[in-house]
Amino acid sequence: MPEQPLAGSGPLQLNIEIEKGFPLVPGCMVRTMIDFRWHGRIISGAADYHTRSRHAVLSLSSLRRGDFTSSGPCFEIADAAGFFRFRLTAGAGGGLIVNPSPRFDASFPGIMGIGGENLSRTIRKKRSDELTESRQYYPGDDVRRINWRTFAHTGQLFIRLGEELPNPESHLLIITDLSGSDSGLLKPERLDPYLDYIVDSLAGIIEKLGDAGINVECIFPQGKPAADTAAALAPLWWDDAEIPPSVIKKKKHGGCLIICPAFSLQAGRLCSQAAGAGMSVNVMVPVPPGIKPAGRSLLRRLIFKAVKDDAGFSELLPSAEGLMSGLRELKGVVSAEII
Repeated sequence: MPEQPLAGSGPLQLNIEIEKGFPLVPGCMVRTMIDFRWHGRIISGAADYHTRSRHAVLSLSSLRRGDFTSSGPCFEIADAAGFFRFRLTAGAGGGLIVNPSPRFDASFPGIMGIGGENLSRTIRKKRSDELTESRQYYPGDDVRRINWRTFAHTGQLFIRLGEELPNPESHLLIITDLSGSDSGLLKPERLDPYLDYIVDSLAGIIEKLGDAGINVECIFPQGKPAADTAAALAPLWWDDAEIPPSVIKKKKHGGCLIICPAFSLQAGRLCSQAAGAGMSVNVMVPVPPGIKPAGRSLLRRLIFKAVKDDAGFSELLPSAEGLMSGLRELKGVVSAEII
């Protein structure tokens, strides 16, 4: 098994060594298999079993994020006609961690700090006016920085450089709000992919801010599980959410970013809490691309059933726009955008 967490992509090949084989029963088929499970998610791999080989290569595809566990590889035995099928465990279990796939679009709105600075922009280091370092002179350099003493001794031109100054320390609090109820906006099978989209967006934002030298603290306020949450991946959505008092007391964050679903119930409350603590509040609502393609007439949609082109997320957009409209009116909210 891989020792390090994997990225959310595939395929992954697992090499399994079979210590002791067994003969094939006439009329039966045998496959080497392995399943990894996390809540309602299953990652499976299989390969035909051959008595002449002591090795099996299992290919795992569709690696979706999660902390998966497996009872170990097994042999699946079935008759050719499909009347019976059973599995025989043949190895020790293991775990498989799949990280989210970071997503950050260049068109994402800026994240504003308490001083109005754009925290999502890469910070370039500045140099002091004290000229303590030097490098070789290149045409176009400022001639006023030429080190004439070095030139007198070596006959070569060097310019004096200032010492690099450390960037001012910036802190950003990211609050991932998973409160809410979809209220029928999404079909049950779409709640899981939508959560993945939110987490992938969060991972991309954290990665981008890390590249910009921003210190990020990420919290997940949780409350009671929503009553209508799908049981397969419960709990995903919460009825309640609150910033822990210990986080607010730190008073070190220059800004706050709240990431919430389009049907959040507690986004307004979280914005007010963060603003009351003196933080500038930014809100982002991830909405996957899933709007029905433009350019098709209603008649063509009806005839060719273009509804199949819809990823199932189009109903989230009006809900997100309504949520953003209300949040922009709150005191302390400097930006509220759909991403």
